Amino acid sequence: MVTTKPTARDLRVANRAGVLRALYFGGDASRLELSQITSLSTATVTNVVAELLADGLVREAGSEESQGGRPRTMLTIAADAGYFIGIDLGENVIRIELFDLLLHPIVAQQVVDVDNLHQPQTVIERIVAGVAAVAQAAQLPLEGVIGAGIGVPGMVDHATDVTVFAPSIGWRNVPLLAELERQLPFPVFLDNGAKAMAQAEALLGAGQGVADLAAVLLGTGLGAGIITGNALFRGATNSAGEWGHMKVVLDGRQCRCGSAGCLEAYLGAHALLERWAALAAADVALNQAEEDGINHLVSAASAGDPAAQQVLDEATRYLSLGIANLINLFNPQRIILGGWAGLRLGPAILPDVRRLTREYALEPPFSAVTIDLCHFGQDAVALGAATLALEEFLTAGGKQRSLAMRTGGLVK
Repeated sequence: MVTTKPTARDLRVANRAGVLRALYFGGDASRLELSQITSLSTATVTNVVAELLADGLVREAGSEESQGGRPRTMLTIAADAGYFIGIDLGENVIRIELFDLLLHPIVAQQVVDVDNLHQPQTVIERIVAGVAAVAQAAQLPLEGVIGAGIGVPGMVDHATDVTVFAPSIGWRNVPLLAELERQLPFPVFLDNGAKAMAQAEALLGAGQGVADLAAVLLGTGLGAGIITGNALFRGATNSAGEWGHMKVVLDGRQCRCGSAGCLEAYLGAHALLERWAALAAADVALNQAEEDGINHLVSAASAGDPAAQQVLDEATRYLSLGIANLINLFNPQRIILGGWAGLRLGPAILPDVRRLTREYALEPPFSAVTIDLCHFGQDAVALGAATLALEEFLTAGGKQRSLAMRTGGLVK
């Protein structure tokens, strides 16, 4: 095996990355504390901090008393030193958000066009226009954007020029990344939406400090992001987490993927509304937008509508079964429920989901898990997508690297 000796530049980048990560995830710190956290010499930390201060990425933030010595100057990340864009390419909505360097939300915009999401070129045009709109709303030139991340409803193949297979919106082998990089003046990163949500929750939300978790996304389709040992589990082709296509009924209902009996065919938003329409012998549930339909379903069940309550009962059982299978397979410490439909259904059914999951899962792994709603709500996918660009930025020590050097890893 051929090994390459790190160059002086490699070491410098690694040292900058170590100090930046320590400040980013550990909070304000002095030079001495940074030396202790990173195991770098005080002289090295002093030099790195001088560079970061000169680049405007770090600021001095007052001082604190030290034991027996002069006060120590504290250092902090400069939140306005750069910006990230996160894009949630949903099946009904394109959500575009602008975040500062510390991932605080600045501007959000929703671009809704259900009829044309199956046309990749239309989606690309709307994303480019939406990016320009959020930058303009923040009075920020696009040159101030460090990078953008996109969460998509399908499989992302990082080995073949990053293409997308998303049968729910009729996409197959769409070179989305290449097209966007051609039209936007900053690096773009791409991943599955459920994986992006898992990264956001693991990094900053309900999964913070949890080494093993599963974030499940319920919308028109279903997905899951699996984190084991603080690392996102991708599988051989980055297709891990297609939880919605787990078979729950042999020869069951037809699924949009072309198979039958998938969990999505029983628990996806459209499937729930179709079931309600069939039980109610009416098409009221289908004559409205899916998000309005799910809201109507939950309200009707709460008001005592027997057909709506039956649909929620069935959804509860299928969701509990799907979660129990994840618990048995991956033994997570936490299950996080998100996605627009999950957030609407969750408050109504989560107590019963916990009870039934206890019945369906094996006792030892269930005893180690908690099941909760996601922390970031509908912002979770866009925020997680932004972390893709953040990871690249931190790995590069606060410098933009070439587009060919994408990492897409979990920020830690």
